Amino acid sequence: MKKLEIIHDFLRRRYKGGAATFLIIDENRSLADDLLEEIRMLSNLQEGGQHLPNIILVGQPGLRMRVDSRKFLHLSQRISVRFHFTAETFASEKTVYSEVVK
Repeated sequence: MKKLEIIHDFLRRRYKGGAATFLIIDENRSLADDLLEEIRMLSNLQEGGQHLPNIILVGQPGLRMRVDSRKFLHLSQRISVRFHFTAETFASEKTVYSEVVK
């Protein structure tokens, strides 16, 4: 069985059990192009019309520029929500999150 099939089976079992799965990737400025392609392939996995898993990409502005390039058009088209922290929004959001955690 291929790795992608094993992952898909795992995600299906979690979905059928009522669990949501999130894959959080912090690119740390070093994601290889082939890894971004694998992330795109993971974004194709679905069950009952739901994407499995929910993928969150975290990175510097350079990641957004790479994903938005023609080379990664198919990955870019699968991104449903984008958010960019500026220095001002980061400071205000940090305060909000700190209050919620308390």
